[in-house]
Amino acid sequence: MRLRVAAMVALVVGWLGLEAEPLWIAEPVTVVDLKPDCEVLFIASLTDGNITVRGEERESIELTIDRFDPEDSRRNKARLDVDLDQGLVKLKLFDQLEKSNIVAVVPTGSFLRLRAVDGDVRVDDISGEIEVNAVDGDVLLREVSGGIVANSVDGHVRVELTDRPLVNPLSLATVDGDVLLVVERDLDANFSVSTIDGKFDCDLEYRSQGSSGGWRKFVGVNVTGTIGDGGPPISLKTIDGDVRIKARD
Repeated sequence: MRLRVAAMVALVVGWLGLEAEPLWIAEPVTVVDLKPDCEVLFIASLTDGNITVRGEERESIELTIDRFDPEDSRRNKARLDVDLDQGLVKLKLFDQLEKSNIVAVVPTGSFLRLRAVDGDVRVDDISGEIEVNAVDGDVLLREVSGGIVANSVDGHVRVELTDRPLVNPLSLATVDGDVLLVVERDLDANFSVSTIDGKFDCDLEYRSQGSSGGWRKFVGVNVTGTIGDGGPPISLKTIDGDVRIKARD
């Protein structure tokens, strides 16, 4: 993808927004060591680039900028603002690095705030809260269990949960694309589904509290219901696409 405007990624550790001494990155891969038990909030915003975040049991953050070239003055302008005493790390990309894709490996319990325009967002193995907004891109969240808000304007949204039992609310929405939620078969939740031009299918038994468009499989759907014993709310919405709640194989 071609990136047309500058890209910026900010990584805030410990929920603070303090000024820090700027450090210019010298290599495509940068590792920042964290203090033990440090909470992490990762905020990324890109245009025409993909964002990938992977969680691991670690006390450091590894950031990769795929187009970084230390020998090219047009592609070596990336800055870290670091103050570990105050829990602050920020990354900013400039000039030709705006065409980069970003990969971040963070502690599993990190909190994420991600935004992509003309790019996809992928997250794996994160137990903290996640907020994703994509424009003209797909959203894929796998092995996640925190509270989730995931939106796309022109793309598919797929979320695979690991939370047993479900303890956090979810909201998944897109304008032009499908919404797929993969859950355990023993899920307990309350849900609402809406699609204007599409159908709804659910692998699990549920009690419907209100619907339009037919039974079990719908075209033009507004449904609220309960799965199992009920639980945290799940909201699934699209305008032009299908919605499915799929049981994990």
